[in-house]
Amino acid sequence: MNRTFAAFLAVLGVLALGALLYWILHNRSGSGSEPTVIPGSENDQHVDSNRIKKQSDTTENDKFTKQYEYSDKLHEVIKYHIVSGGSSDLAYVTGYIGNDPSTNIPHVPLIGHSYFITNLPQVYEMAIENGWSACLVKIDGQMKDDNARSAASKHLKVFPQKYIQSITSRNDYRFVTWFDNKFNVNAKGTRATIDSWRPHHALMLHQHPFLCGSNNIYCGADEELEASLNQPRYAMEADRYRIYMKEEAEKGYPSHGERHFQTGYLLYNMAHEDCSTIQNMWSSHIQRCGIQCQISMYYVAQRFPRSIGEYVESIEED
Repeated sequence: MNRTFAAFLAVLGVLALGALLYWILHNRSGSGSEPTVIPGSENDQHVDSNRIKKQSDTTENDKFTKQYEYSDKLHEVIKYHIVSGGSSDLAYVTGYIGNDPSTNIPHVPLIGHSYFITNLPQVYEMAIENGWSACLVKIDGQMKDDNARSAASKHLKVFPQKYIQSITSRNDYRFVTWFDNKFNVNAKGTRATIDSWRPHHALMLHQHPFLCGSNNIYCGADEELEASLNQPRYAMEADRYRIYMKEEAEKGYPSHGERHFQTGYLLYNMAHEDCSTIQNMWSSHIQRCGIQCQISMYYVAQRFPRSIGEYVESIEED
């Protein structure tokens, strides 16, 4: 009798243990099921916040954040058109990334060596009609806002030579000029600068036109930040810029008093040993800082006081 009763108790114990394990597995956090909740309790609030977090991928704000994060990857080339030309040690690159098919197409500065990059088929065709070698690229994510468009375009100005190489396999341009498509570039001034090039320069940029004035020691990322807050796309990232600038200050790089450049015109010396280092560093700083690339260039330029020089000609065609 005692043995039968003991066996019965053992069976009950096993069943009870199994039931306990089943309950634990199906009610623990992260199991795929929701835990038992008392409405209105702290646990109830915690579960609601978890539900919101799980659904955050579908919110407009989260989509926006994912879209405009800068990437250092080459945009995928869909198709291209090449205009033939004679030999040259210089190439010009410009372009437009966005949604506006009526964007400006600048004059071709050098036939056969001028490249226009865009994500819009209509703009691609317009560039070809205007005499450009053109490249149509695919942009991951939708271009819903200025931040997304700006972030997607940064790779073009930081690494313009990569788009030339991807569609022509050319790697023999000593100089590559990036300029924004808003204006016609000063080709004569660019050529004159190259003809008198100082060998220690890997990159030349124009001094900031209105923040610096005639004495560029009174320039800085701090003034650039304040001026940028008037534009909504930059104001949205203001905290990000401040964090980046604070990190740079902690490394010993001041926010004021150093050379400050605009980045709508960049003249790269691809043969210089520091050129790729500057490009890669600027790319990583844009990832940290955000889309205000004149702030990040201010700090990159401090690392290269000799290799980065001032372009003194006008950037625009007369």
